This record gives sequence, structure tokens and C-alpha cells, in this order.
Amino acid sequence: SDSLVDLLSRERGVMTAVARGARKSRKRFSGALEIGAILRIVVSRRGQAGLWSLNDCVIESVPIRIRSDLARFYHLAYMLELTRLALVEGQEESLVFDAVVQCIQTLEAKNACPVFLMEWELGFLGHLGYAPQFWPCVRTGEAPEYFSHSTGGALERVLTDAPTAFYVGADTLRFLHDVQRGAGRMPSRTILMSARRLFRTLW
Repeated sequence: SDSLVDLLSRERGVMTAVARGARKSRKRFSGALEIGAILRIVVSRRGQAGLWSLNDCVIESVPIRIRSDLARFYHLAYMLELTRLALVEGQEESLVFDAVVQCIQTLEAKNACPVFLMEWELGFLGHLGYAPQFWPCVRTGEAPEYFSHSTGGALERVLTDAPTAFYVGADTLRFLHDVQRGAGRMPSRTILMSARRLFRTLW
């Protein structure tokens, strides 16, 4: 009769909590335990280990338009999954919390956009301490075509000390550089797919 819920708290970061009786009673957490819902919560835990208990919550807002639009829902679910996997439980994450709330509000107000999602991902990577350079080449300063995790960004050509380097293309790297600066525009489908492949390797 209970539910396990993933929460993102400003004070405690990511948390997994037991919502007791949530499956049995529709009244106790009515409409609150939805993806992207912003809540005021009361939690408790015995000792320093084990799961939290979600004792009570008050709904501040629930995303309505996101739940009725598959593209928006995908963006939100993807963003929250990355957040859950990347953050450390019990660590204060007020900046990430505020950024997630802002993204939810943006997705409620505007249509889903792949460029918007990439802007958020790059910002989140920066928060985690990784800010790759997409343009120019990190070694020569020339126009790059490759990307390497070990060198921290774009390369003009494959180097012997960059075993992780792979071909991306100058157009894609220039696009990601623009996205990183907040000036990215919707590119061609080819560039978008190439950029998404690069993001998969980043994560």
C-alpha cells in the first residue's frame, strides 16, 4: 500500500522516501506525487541511515501542460533522471533545485525545444565541475572537428595523447559553442543528432 518516491529538496538534495499508504488512500497524497510537482514536504527518518518517510506535503504547483504534451514530458523526465543519477543524497543543492524549478516553469510556458534541453545539460555539467570547450581547438586554437574527454574539449585533429577523441564535425562543435553561450538556434536535423550523440558520451 506504500509508494517509493524520488524527491529533490533544496536543503537535502536528492532523496528517496516512503509515502506510506499512498497506493491505498487517494486522499492522503491526492495529486501530489506526480512527476514535476513542486511541494512543501514534511519528512522524517530514524537515525542517519535508511529511507526517509514522507509524512505530509502541500502542493505548490503541478505541471498541467507538461503532462499533456509528450515532448515536454520527455524533456522533464530526462532532466529529472539526470539530476537523480548525478547528485549525492543528503547534499544541499539549492542552485540545482532553483534551476529545476525554473525549467519546469519554462516548459509549462513554452513548447519543448532540443536547444533548451542542451542549454540545461551544459549548465548542469558545469555545476558538476565539467565545462568542455567546444570551440576553438583546446590545443591549437584552430577550427576543430574532433572531441576528446581527456583533453577537456574540441581538437583540430586526433592526437596520440587523446585516446578518447572521436569525430564530431566543425558545424556541430560550433553549434554547441553557441548553445554554451546561450546563443544557440535550432540547427539542421543532422547537426542535432550529432550533438545528441556527443551528449550521450558526455553523460
